[in-house]
Amino acid sequence: MRWIFWQGANIMYRQLLIGGDESNMDLKEALELAVKEEAKAMQNYTKLAGDAADPETRLMLEQIAKEEASHLKRLNERLKAIKLLG
Repeated sequence: MRWIFWQGANIMYRQLLIGGDESNMDLKEALELAVKEEAKAMQNYTKLAGDAADPETRLMLEQIAKEEASHLKRLNERLKAIKLLG
């Protein structure tokens, strides 16, 4: 089974292929990988917002970071549910 997640404008499919045999990845592993990637994306946008020279760019990047935080929250909730189910 292959898992494909969106990471900003890129698809994480490439990372799954580089990381090894994605055919053995189960739902829990796919969610764990997605959580890690969303956390990195949120950190990157937060850093870029802090480094932004103008307020408009900073605001846009802060909004994108908030969207990534929302994705991260939903993925963590799903991962928690999967772990509870065993």
